[in-house]
Amino acid sequence: MNKFVVLLSLLALSGCAETVRETSNTTTAQAPWQIAVQSFGPGFQREMSGLNINQQLFGESEAADYAQVSVEQFNLMDDSVIAQKTDFRLRKRNNQWIIISQINSVKCREGRGHQDFSASPCR
Repeated sequence: MNKFVVLLSLLALSGCAETVRETSNTTTAQAPWQIAVQSFGPGFQREMSGLNINQQLFGESEAADYAQVSVEQFNLMDDSVIAQKTDFRLRKRNNQWIIISQINSVKCREGRGHQDFSASPCR
């Protein structure tokens, strides 16, 4: 099992949210965390907040075929939600990573609900 932790700044992330580039009719390989971030769309991280991306690969080094990616945004500019997290599960099929599940959760500001990540909404 390989474990990679990728911590990106907003500046570094802006260049990663592009679509897959094609060169000579071949698609460039992308890491699971890149696929996860791209799923948020072009407006991802337009507001200033903190960002933490954690990627775990399962399988033999270059032959990893399953991945878990967690994308956490914190210090959000919201009156009830302080952080939100999206957990992705990805599988490698035909040499490309595909999202097989996505779970969203939020952490509430103090006095606005639960203090741990949960699917329950904040007040």
